[in-house]
Amino acid sequence: MKQNAMKNTFFVFGCVSFFIAGCSPKVTTEVVKSYPVTRAYDVRLFEAKDTLPPAAEVLGRASVEKGTESDAETMVKVETAKVGGNAFAVKEKSSSFMGRSYRMDGYMLRFPGTRLEVDQALDGLAANRFWTDSDHETAKDEKKDGTSTLYLNAGGGFITSELRTPGGTAVWGHPRRGTEMQAGWDWVGRKGLGGGLFFSAYHSRAYGLASPPEVADERFHMNFFYIGPEFVVRTFFSDYWSAKAALGLGAFFSREKVRDNSRLDYGLDGWGGHFQLGLEYRLAEHVGVGLNGGYILGWFPGKDFAREFFPDDGLGELGKSGKRKELDGYFHFFVTGGLRFYF
Repeated sequence: MKQNAMKNTFFVFGCVSFFIAGCSPKVTTEVVKSYPVTRAYDVRLFEAKDTLPPAAEVLGRASVEKGTESDAETMVKVETAKVGGNAFAVKEKSSSFMGRSYRMDGYMLRFPGTRLEVDQALDGLAANRFWTDSDHETAKDEKKDGTSTLYLNAGGGFITSELRTPGGTAVWGHPRRGTEMQAGWDWVGRKGLGGGLFFSAYHSRAYGLASPPEVADERFHMNFFYIGPEFVVRTFFSDYWSAKAALGLGAFFSREKVRDNSRLDYGLDGWGGHFQLGLEYRLAEHVGVGLNGGYILGWFPGKDFAREFFPDDGLGELGKSGKRKELDGYFHFFVTGGLRFYF
């Protein structure tokens, strides 16, 4: 009985050791040159059957054996990043006995330029997977023609145009300074040119309208909304930093009101324009942060703003700001920051 128990123990121990050995990674590298460490997700994988691209600098060789094909690909990226490379040329890839692990051999390379330029140098072969079966059939990914960015911003807005109030009377607080919320999407091609859609909402408030008496000491709310398409130019300084400039025309909406007073709740709509400059930093493959600054203009052509907003119904005299019948509107600049999502 004891002998059988010992045999069973050794058998179980042998099986466990067998599978542990199969799951543990085996890594062999031969480094001939190295650079400052890069990031693993920036490393591009491609199949090189015969010769390596002439633009690539060979940093060494690597052989990795790990549990799954995806694990092996991740490991060669990590090893390549350790020596400052940004591409790995796969020379051989196979499954081990009983499919317990995958083995990948190839060259650790460094291409000059940004990640986008590396993709261009590889002519669309930069992808994480190239094989669909054990025969190593190549399944090339479609070349990406550009990058889409979704951005969400928050910050401050500052009115630079003439401020209008009932009767042109004084208010207290900071109506010229408010909160700016923005959202947008843009797409740029390989040459850095593209387009997008931009939305912005501004809100500010003040207190203590001097007249009419019925609205004295009430809150005065100002809300502006702008939405419009934009032409975008984006420049990549490195794999992480990029700058953006955008210019566009769209629709502008204004709504101003005194709280709990329906007679002083009025909106005007017109057309507008905007431009913005931004600086972005890519934190990960699909996520980044950015800082934006710009200007938004809103016009109400042919509108006598104060006379439409505050008709002569006993609410007080009109100030000078309400007596123009030519082009009229609101203008403000903004400074915002927020998240970027890349696709």
